[in-house]
Amino acid sequence: MKKFILYICLFIFSYCQKKEINISLKYFNEEKDGIKAFITPLIVTDSIGFFSGIPTDITTWKIYTLKKSKIFNEYNLNVFSGFKEDSNYMIIDKDFDNDFSNNDRIIFKNINKLKRSEIPFHSEIIEKDNVIINFDNIYSHLKIYPFPNYYTSTSDSINNKLQIVVQSVGVYKGTLTSFKSNYNFFLKQNIGNKENEILIEKDEGINEDMTYKVGDKIIIGDGIYKISKFNRKEEEIKLIKLSNDDNIGLHNGLMIKNYNLNFLNYKNSNIEELLHKKDFLIIDFWGTWCVPCVEIMPDLKSFLKENRNVQALGVVLDKDRETAVNFIKNNNIKYPNHFIGYKNLEPNKDNIITEHRVTNYPYYILIDKKRRIIKRGSGKKTFSDIKKIIESTK
Repeated sequence: MKKFILYICLFIFSYCQKKEINISLKYFNEEKDGIKAFITPLIVTDSIGFFSGIPTDITTWKIYTLKKSKIFNEYNLNVFSGFKEDSNYMIIDKDFDNDFSNNDRIIFKNINKLKRSEIPFHSEIIEKDNVIINFDNIYSHLKIYPFPNYYTSTSDSINNKLQIVVQSVGVYKGTLTSFKSNYNFFLKQNIGNKENEILIEKDEGINEDMTYKVGDKIIIGDGIYKISKFNRKEEEIKLIKLSNDDNIGLHNGLMIKNYNLNFLNYKNSNIEELLHKKDFLIIDFWGTWCVPCVEIMPDLKSFLKENRNVQALGVVLDKDRETAVNFIKNNNIKYPNHFIGYKNLEPNKDNIITEHRVTNYPYYILIDKKRRIIKRGSGKKTFSDIKKIIESTK
């Protein structure tokens, strides 16, 4: 009888742990602080014979296309982009008839003289209503505008002047209240073919370096949940509660996987062995090609000398092992470094870079002695925050 009762209790416990939560999303046609909108470049089309109404007074021009995808069911969106006398000219084919003569000509003066980082926030971009197009689906508002020098590595000077980009406007937001705390879920819309991403706001605000996708885990209150589904038509996010033992993940509060590591300057090891007799582990994602990574390294080395309870792990992304090894020797880097070559940067089970979606460098993850992720993010601010967290424990 006792065994039967025990089985019943375990069944009920298991059932409760898989409880599903639905979070309804509502669209807000406004920018949200802390959420950088996706900016996606349009592609140049060579099929110019299909178009009419091309301005004859502009001799430098191209036609850019946003191909039909999850945004448009039937048509490509085509945009005329021209340049004349220090001004960019743009015509959006809003009625999808391949004729530019019946659409507005939009002029942007001296936009080519702006710094790359200034363009999305320039007054001519923000204040022009006719660069916005509206759709009756989840991508309700899209902003289209010229973005000179979007591709900084290309030598195509004409394309550098004429490049057109598309950017989502507004956000979808849903709120979950748990344990007297509000969790705001924001859908970060991707215009391309990649997955949409979710940002979650709690007391500490939004961390742009911590995006969530379907399948990711999140700690809410004292429970662990998985984002099981995002339903575009119904505009909702579904969460499933997991067992508290199912705690390996990518985000704060979860445990990092015990990666096996092949070091350039030490014998091979894993995360747990690095944490032996240490309170914290700082994972530094860097490369010899990354100027900010190299500039901040002396600060990291000094911090390690002053805090003997902290271990560092370098994860170096570079063209070859020899380049990384020479840099480590020449700069007297004593902590272990795990190497990943450019050619091996493909999604796989044991690739710490791709699994943790590291795309901005330098990137840091702070882990405690239990392998729990305390903080993650990119740049000097994240490193400064990590130092404050460690120093606060003294």
